[in-house]
Amino acid sequence: MENYRARAIMLLVIFIFPALVECKVVLTNTTKLCSTKSIATINGKFPGPAIYAREGDNVNIKLTNHVQYNAWREAVAHGLGRRASIHHAVSNTAILMSEWWKADVEAVVNQATQTGLPPNISDAHIVNGQTGAVPGCPSPGFTLHVESGKTYLLRIINAALNDELFFKIAGHNITVVEVGAA
Repeated sequence: MENYRARAIMLLVIFIFPALVECKVVLTNTTKLCSTKSIATINGKFPGPAIYAREGDNVNIKLTNHVQYNAWREAVAHGLGRRASIHHAVSNTAILMSEWWKADVEAVVNQATQTGLPPNISDAHIVNGQTGAVPGCPSPGFTLHVESGKTYLLRIINAALNDELFFKIAGHNITVVEVGAA
């Protein structure tokens, strides 16, 4: 009886109080295209960690900025986010496409703001934080492991600052089931 009561109280707490996810924006050295630079990351991860939730769940995200500048710009430019928010994949089948600059992203954004022109063209495109193969530069690339004969629901996110990106899987048909925009 005591064990039943403890389980009932635990379930009640889970359903009444939303999950709390703590995220810290910190600078982390990251190497892409044979070049290392310090970028804003979430809890030291790029892209940020996945947050799993179901429709109707309440999730509180405590975001603490530990960098000296407005980190959302860099987050947007390197695919951690879109617009003025930090993006967290909500599905383990999220495909996050974005851009990568070897230059300091703050300098890229500042130049665009001062000139009134779009930001400089990026040095590469990234998928889930990984560039493709570059001669002489190690990169694991991005691989989605799947099982033959199964159907997958993918959340394709274009977090690019300055590009329209298109998605295709060679030799496969893709059915778009929903489209959203920020």
